[in-house]
Amino acid sequence: MSSDAIEIETVWVVDPNPAFRQEVEKILQKAGLPVTGLEAVPPSAPWRDGDALIVSAALLPVPTPPAILIALVSPENEAELAQALQEKACLCVPRALPWLDHLPSILEGLRGQKNQLAIQRFYEHALAQMGDGIVIENAEGRFTFVSPVLARILGYDSEEELLGKHYTEIIHPQDQDRARAETAKRPHGIASQYELRLLRKDGSTVPVWVAATPRIEGGRYAGVAIVFRDLSQERQLRTHFHALRQIISVIGQARELGEVFRKTRDVLREVIEGAHEVFFTLTDEEREALCLVGLETESSLLELVESLTDTPWRQLRFPLSKLPVEWRERLPKGRPCVSVNVVELVNRFLKPTATAFHPHTQSVLALPLRAGGLLRGIIVILLDRPHIRQEEIDLGMAIANL
Repeated sequence: MSSDAIEIETVWVVDPNPAFRQEVEKILQKAGLPVTGLEAVPPSAPWRDGDALIVSAALLPVPTPPAILIALVSPENEAELAQALQEKACLCVPRALPWLDHLPSILEGLRGQKNQLAIQRFYEHALAQMGDGIVIENAEGRFTFVSPVLARILGYDSEEELLGKHYTEIIHPQDQDRARAETAKRPHGIASQYELRLLRKDGSTVPVWVAATPRIEGGRYAGVAIVFRDLSQERQLRTHFHALRQIISVIGQARELGEVFRKTRDVLREVIEGAHEVFFTLTDEEREALCLVGLETESSLLELVESLTDTPWRQLRFPLSKLPVEWRERLPKGRPCVSVNVVELVNRFLKPTATAFHPHTQSVLALPLRAGGLLRGIIVILLDRPHIRQEEIDLGMAIANL
């Protein structure tokens, strides 16, 4: 942190008037500041970021100014003032002798501001690197500081969108009473930790762990400092572990493939959002076509397929050659496929009149079943939403690979 703090090492005075420049140098040297005077801005900057530059506004712009830049503006010269403001000078000071005596104190004040800014940037950078979201509330419960991490967790483009909001605006309606009860403890100096759900900008929810600490300033309650830890991934990992454990348990105990498939189907419905149908296919002996695997609880689906094909489901064969090109390329290599053009996909195998096949289906996920390096079948998952998260695909693949 100390390396970021601004310490003035040299004050550079750049002014074309030698007498005026020497007067400035004399005042600064008297204040114990190291000074270097120049008549014009050099082609390559000799100063470092920790230096200060006092320059005549008539010589602006300065290509690479140091952190502290004071522009000396001729009185009543609007063009020089505009140039100085465009240059983003730390301060504009009249280029007149009565103001020169104030330069040492002005520099000291600017140095303090820059030091404070450096410290602030250090902590802001540290907060941005943390995985937890942080907010500071005033005594009325409104946000006066929001870390970029929390804004990201809640789906906001910037933390500024959250400043001034009341904490209840981001709490799930069913958790409002809990949040108010916990917040009521803060004026009494009580900190606490608990779990609740926050509302994202898009209205979805995110589970979080909360650590809230009261802020006491001058002996009076000033608000709360809160750390939010996103529990989504942790809970998702628990769900995934539980799902895989269920499948492994069934594989170890099952005496028939159908039992494994039934448990796999149930788990996939549980862990993949929007999965309303799951069915299994296996390749025939020639490995040229796919055959449906019948599970007793899926009779309605099989009956629907039979009605659309006028063929008993046990006799149905779906040629691998009719699969979409992407499926034919990816599935044998053990890679999943997602298709959003459901009608085109269904019509490859069923009648053109089959556009009513599961009208709620908006996308299809295909997971390869491989053994001995060869494609042995496909798990087909019908989704009632047009997209699927990558982590759901990864989990599906982990289950299929078992």
